Amino acid sequence: MKVVLLGLLSCAISALIILGNPLPVWAHAYSTETVVIKASPEKLMGEAEIAFTALGFTDDNDSGALEENEFYQQLSRVNGDLLESLHQNTRIECNGEVLPITTAWINPPDFSSQQGVSATSTVAVAFLTTPPGESVRSAQIRWAFPSLDTQLIFQSGETTLVSGLNDESVAVFEFGFWASVNTFLLQGIDHIAYGADHLLFLVVLALGLFKVAVNKRNWLRAVKLIAAFTLGHALSFTLAYFQVLSVPSGIVEPVIALSITVTAFAALTRVEWEKYWIIATAVGLVHGLGFASSLAQLGLATSEHAAAIISFNLGVDFAQVIVVSVVGLCLVLLRKTLPQWSSKITTVVLIAIGILGLIWTILRITESVVPIVEFLT
Repeated sequence: MKVVLLGLLSCAISALIILGNPLPVWAHAYSTETVVIKASPEKLMGEAEIAFTALGFTDDNDSGALEENEFYQQLSRVNGDLLESLHQNTRIECNGEVLPITTAWINPPDFSSQQGVSATSTVAVAFLTTPPGESVRSAQIRWAFPSLDTQLIFQSGETTLVSGLNDESVAVFEFGFWASVNTFLLQGIDHIAYGADHLLFLVVLALGLFKVAVNKRNWLRAVKLIAAFTLGHALSFTLAYFQVLSVPSGIVEPVIALSITVTAFAALTRVEWEKYWIIATAVGLVHGLGFASSLAQLGLATSEHAAAIISFNLGVDFAQVIVVSVVGLCLVLLRKTLPQWSSKITTVVLIAIGILGLIWTILRITESVVPIVEFLT
């Protein structure tokens, strides 16, 4: 009876998570609202997705969307104000010199598959500035347009860096060795902190390691298992980074989701599975491919290859140790405050995460297979 109740409670928690939809099906999907700046000595070009309302387009017929006829009726007026709008909301500074935007244009949305562009959608804008005149060593970009994404991408030569907007809506870029180290280190941390599937995998891994007790023996096991996991993802990430190994995200992401389920239910058993470090290495190989595919989507690149690989993996490992440590400390507190309930709570959490991982697996396989089936038929 207790097992049934625990199972039902776990299913209820998983259902609430899915209905609330706080976690994406695809953990490595990036927003299309990212601002991309490409610089060369001859020109500097920017591309961005901006909310159509912020550009001056209006929904005249109150349909809740910008329809094709509305777009083209207003395009001439919006184009006339586009440069002024960009000047008010944007400032681009390279090597200490402000580069004014000289030309801008709007790329029409694709209206072929929908009635209109919804009120929350964006319109693609491109612009050119005066030439930088030399290679970019440093840059500051002010971007005051409202956006769900606070990250900007800046490409100069062989290096592509990511920087977040600060409280003053300014992103700072510094090119060179330490800039590459800093960018990839932060990306490594972010891929754990904001990667829902990697985060949940580490949670179930820690719960499985500390299911009996949070003691020195299990901390040592945790270190060994994380080291094996690190070895796996560092190897596959390096191979994918140099394009020696390339696996489609449609294959990698379902396997990552399945690894959450398998690890969650393995943690519920009495088997000391954590001593089989080869399993952690294999799982790490798959997760490393996920890291690499997500960085490829983001477009990060640098000529400092060794620095990028080492610093990214250090960022990932630092975040992993933090997550496992926090889970361990939470278990210590739980067992001290609710000793009779701690085991049941841990079981419910593991089952709920396992079910969520299984749902993700099914959804990711479906999203990968359906387009292929539709294409073939």
